Amino acid sequence: MILNAKKNEKFIINFIKHAVILIILLMILGIHDSTFNIDMHNKNIHDLVSILSLLIYLGAIVSSLYYYMLKKNNDIIFYITYFIIAFFLHLSNQTMWVNIQDEHLLINLFIINKILIIMTIIPNTKFKNKILNKKGIFTFCMVLLCLILSYIELSLFSSKTLITNHYIQILFFCGDIIYIYASFKYFEKFKKTNDCIYILWTVFLLSRCLKNFYTLTFYNDNMENYKYAVLSLLIMYIGLTVYSIGILIISNMETNSKLKDMQDLDVFYNILDNEFMNIEMYFFNKSWKIIYANKVARKKYNFNENNMESLKYLEEKLKKGFEKLDKKYKSIITEGLINNKSWKGVIPKDNKDEVLLDIRTQVSKDHGIIYVVQINYNKEIIKLKKEVEEKNRIFDVITEKSGDIIIIVDKDERIRYANKEVYKLLGYEENEIINFDIKDIIIDYYNYNYNREENKIFGELHLICKDKTIIDVETLGTRINDEGWIFVSRNTTYRKELELLKNENEKIKVHQQLKNDFFANLSHELKTPLNIFYSIIQLLDLNLDKKENEFKLVYEKYNTGLKINFYRMLRMITNLIDLTKFDSDFKEINFNNYDIVKLCEDVTMSVITYAQQKNIQIIFDTDEEEHIIRCDAEHMERIMLNLLSNAIKYTPSGGEIFVNLSFDDNYVNISVKDNGIGIPKEKLESIFEKFVRVDKTIKRENEGSGIGLSIVKSLVDLLGGKISIESSEDIGSEFTIEIPNMKLEEGLTDYDVDKERITLELSDIC
Repeated sequence: MILNAKKNEKFIINFIKHAVILIILLMILGIHDSTFNIDMHNKNIHDLVSILSLLIYLGAIVSSLYYYMLKKNNDIIFYITYFIIAFFLHLSNQTMWVNIQDEHLLINLFIINKILIIMTIIPNTKFKNKILNKKGIFTFCMVLLCLILSYIELSLFSSKTLITNHYIQILFFCGDIIYIYASFKYFEKFKKTNDCIYILWTVFLLSRCLKNFYTLTFYNDNMENYKYAVLSLLIMYIGLTVYSIGILIISNMETNSKLKDMQDLDVFYNILDNEFMNIEMYFFNKSWKIIYANKVARKKYNFNENNMESLKYLEEKLKKGFEKLDKKYKSIITEGLINNKSWKGVIPKDNKDEVLLDIRTQVSKDHGIIYVVQINYNKEIIKLKKEVEEKNRIFDVITEKSGDIIIIVDKDERIRYANKEVYKLLGYEENEIINFDIKDIIIDYYNYNYNREENKIFGELHLICKDKTIIDVETLGTRINDEGWIFVSRNTTYRKELELLKNENEKIKVHQQLKNDFFANLSHELKTPLNIFYSIIQLLDLNLDKKENEFKLVYEKYNTGLKINFYRMLRMITNLIDLTKFDSDFKEINFNNYDIVKLCEDVTMSVITYAQQKNIQIIFDTDEEEHIIRCDAEHMERIMLNLLSNAIKYTPSGGEIFVNLSFDDNYVNISVKDNGIGIPKEKLESIFEKFVRVDKTIKRENEGSGIGLSIVKSLVDLLGGKISIESSEDIGSEFTIEIPNMKLEEGLTDYDVDKERITLELSDIC
C-alpha cells in the first residue's frame, strides 16, 4: 500500500510538472510570437472556449464530492470547495450575459473569491467557527448572494468601463498578491503534511494569477489583441484541469487506503474480540467517550454499541471505578499519561482483588488522540507483573541510591541504560545519551585493563562531560552473557579532592599544634628573663645601703646576666613583630649595591668570639675576593647571623663551622655548614615553617622559639632568592642560600656590621 501511494504521488508530481511547462510555453508563445493571432470571430475558437468552460463545472463537482466524502474535517478544503463553486457561478453568469471579447470582470464575485482564499490561511476565529458549525446555511446563503450580486452588477455596469478603471486595476493587483501569498502558505502545508491537494491548489491559483496578468497587461479595444484573452483562459483552464484530475487521483488513493485500513481494522477487531484473551479492551476519544469495546467487555457489562443507554451506563460504570481509586494511583496514572503517554501497573479493585491496568495514548486518523485501555484480571499475569515491578523497584534503589555511576551498553557498544548519577556527573539531560556510542563519552575506551578469563574490565577511565571537561572514574565492567557490558564506576575526582582536603586538614592540625606548643613555651621564653630581671632588682634593692664601691661590685657582677636576658626578650619580641609583618605582607626592602663578600665576611668574623666560648672553629672561604650585587644589607646581615647563631648553638664543643661563597651567572651561593647534632629527616620538609623546633622539650640545651628559620626563609624570599637544607642526625647540617647575581646600574654602598644586632641575635649563646 505504501509503495502504491508513493507511485501515485510521483505520478501527480510529474503530471503537475508537465502542466506547468505547458502553461509557460503558452505564455512565451503569446508574448513573443507576433505571428500568433487569433480570430475571435472564428467559430472553432468559440467552440474551444465553450468546451474548456465545461472544466469549471467538473472542478466544482469533483471538489464538492472530495470534501463531503473524504475531507469533511478539513476546514481548508471546505473553503477551497466554495471558492470553486463561486468561480463556477462567476463563469455561468458570464456565459449567460457577456461575450468573451468583453473580458468582463464581476467585482462582487471577485471580492468573494478573495475572502474565501483569505479564510483558508488565517487562524481559527469565532466567525470561522460559526461558519463551520452552520455549513448548510452558509452554502445556501453564499449561492444566493453570488447569483443576486452577479445579476445586479451585470445589469447596471459597463464591463469595459470597469476593466479600464484604475481602481479596478489596483483591485486586480491586490488579488494577485493574495493568490501568491496563499500559494506559498499551501506549499508550506504540502511540505508539512505531504498532502498533494495543497500543491494542486497552488498550481491553480498561480494559473489564476497569470490570467489576471494577461487581462491587465494586454487588454484594449483592438480586436487583434483578443488572442491574449483566449490565452489567459487557456492557462487558467489548464490549471483547473490539473486540479480536477489531481483531485480524482487523490480521491482514488485515499479511498483505496481507507478500504485497506478497514480490512486491517476488521482483522484487528477480530483479534481483540477473541474471548480466549480474557482481557477487557476499550478505545476512548480525548473526551473519554467510548469509541470501541471488545467482546469481553461487551459481554461483561451487557453492552450494546447501538444502544445509547447501554453506552452511557458503561461509561458511567468505568468512571465510577476510576473515581474509587486512591488519590495516589490517580496521581501516578495522570502523571504517566502526561509525561510518557502511557501507564501500566497493578491497581486494587473493590478493595479485594487486583487488576493489571494498561493505558496508552495513540493517534487515529478519524478520531485524533485516542486512549487504548486494557484491563486484565488474570491472577498469574498480575502476580508476574508485581514481581517484575518489585524487581524493578529494587533495581532502581540499587542503581539510583547507591551513588555509583552505572552504564549498560549492548554488544554494539551503544548505551542502553544510564542511571541519574551519570547525567548529574556529565551534565546531560535525562535519556540524552541513550544510543550514544560508549566511545563518545570515554577517552581511550580500548586502552583498559581487560581480564579475558573473567570477562571483566577494571581500572581508571576518563569520562567526557557535555561541556568537554574530563572526569576520572574508577571502573569495574562485567560482560553480560556476550550481549553487552555493565559498568559500575566511582568518581575519583571527589575522592582525590577529599584526600587533598584530608591532607590539608592534617597540615592545619599539625600547624595548630605547633602554634599551641609555641605559645605554651612562649611563657617560658619570656618568663625566664623576667624572673632574672626581678631577682636582680631585688638583689640590688638589698644592696642599696652599701657603700658605693661595694654596690658597684654587686652591679658589675649581675650586669652581664641582666643584659643577656634583656637581649633575649628583645629578640623574641622583634621576631614576633617581624613574623606579623610577613604575614601581613608589610615588610619593606631597601636595595643597594654591596660587596657581598665583605658583608658576609664581616658578619662571620663578628661572631668568632661567641664561637670561641664553645671552642668552635669558624672557617670562611670564598671564590672571589670582591663581588658587587644588589641586596638589602640589613636583611642579609640578619640572615647570616641567624644561621651562624643556630650553627654555634647546635654544634658541640670542638666542632667546626664552614662559611663558603661561590658564584655563577645567575646566583651567589652562600653555604653555612656545621658538624653539629643535625636535624631528623622527618623535620626537614617543615623546618622553615613557623613554630617548628627540633627540640620541643622545656628542658632543652638551647633557647629558641621556632620562628627564627621561618623569618630567614621570608627574608630570603624578599631578596628574590632561595634557601635549602641538607642534614643528617649526629653528622651536621648545611644551609645553602642562593641570592640573584645582579646589581644596580650605579653606586656602591659601604656597610658596617651592627654590633648591637650581633649581640641581640647571639643572646641565646652568651
